[in-house]
Amino acid sequence: KKKFRKDNIEQFLREKAIAVSDTVAVANRLNGNASDLTLEVVEPLNLAGILDQIPYCHTLVTTGQKATDTLLSITGSPAPAIGGFVDFLYHNRRLRLYRMPSTSRAYPKPLTDKAEIYRTIFQNFEQ
Repeated sequence: KKKFRKDNIEQFLREKAIAVSDTVAVANRLNGNASDLTLEVVEPLNLAGILDQIPYCHTLVTTGQKATDTLLSITGSPAPAIGGFVDFLYHNRRLRLYRMPSTSRAYPKPLTDKAEIYRTIFQNFEQ
């Protein structure tokens, strides 16, 4: 039976010191559906303010095109390839941005393939 295991997910995130956030603070859904293709970004995330609250943050990860485009517009970072990363300076801090494939079921890539790409983030942390 497919379902999210919220408690397990939250425990994993705490153990790995991972914070989760949208890249958009305020948005309009122009077609009233979940598609990011018609998502209008009204106000992006206040990334500088969030980074001020988490001084040891050194890595950002986006999932999907809209999240990546929004974060790039905030930071001015170059765009990494899907499954790759770029290092850049933002808000007087050296950061690494990973660009991962969308987690959406609508993204036509098998879950096992997506998981293998996501694994690269954790392998790089262990080095």
